[in-house]
Amino acid sequence: MAKLKFKPAADREELLEKYSNSASLEVGPKALETTTKEDVKKILEAFDKGYKDLLKKQDNPGRVEFCLEVNKPIGTEAVVAYDYVHPSCIFSVVKHSGTRFKATIRVALIDKQDLPTTNIVHGFYGPYGDSGEAGFYGMTYGDPRMPFPRDLHGDEPAALRAFSRKCEVYWKGRDGQSGHIFLATAEELNRLLKEMRENKIPVAGQMARLRSFRMYGKSPMRKTYVSGPAEDAINLGKLEL
Repeated sequence: MAKLKFKPAADREELLEKYSNSASLEVGPKALETTTKEDVKKILEAFDKGYKDLLKKQDNPGRVEFCLEVNKPIGTEAVVAYDYVHPSCIFSVVKHSGTRFKATIRVALIDKQDLPTTNIVHGFYGPYGDSGEAGFYGMTYGDPRMPFPRDLHGDEPAALRAFSRKCEVYWKGRDGQSGHIFLATAEELNRLLKEMRENKIPVAGQMARLRSFRMYGKSPMRKTYVSGPAEDAINLGKLEL
């Protein structure tokens, strides 16, 4: 097998913009206002080096997850386990409505200043199909989350069905009620509800939640959330920014 050609991420301006953008209204983890492009560049350089080091030892390392701990808070932790949130604060919305990635998720409203922060970053690398090239897949602040479970028809390979079941347990728990919850600010939810209305999805219940939160809202957190390295990640240690 020919050795994969590596494409570095650290010199891609669009990635520096994306992962230093604290103003994004997408529900999910994002950079803090103090996170700079230079911070992101240093993180990507460390991830790039991690994958290049693997390529020196093997022609195709496959998909790899890395973890870094940086010396300051770097992003928000926007997906937490059910046990960390008061159940009465949880409700459902539709993410990516109008696209093939449409998924119903559970959220809890939280003020921006109350969002848990993290100094943990995970990066994902691997081959680009059969192109003979490999590089950056994505990056997230805090704990990595599982994909949303896919709608299956029963005739898929067993490995795909097993992985989809694992994703379903991550989001809904084995009891169908626990699992993991998104933390969303009022501004993020407002953008999401606008998207739902545009795609003819009823939003009356969610709008009532939003109005109530703006009038009386308190943090939905039951206890402090602290993120850490994923079990399957290659830990690259600590990074000074």
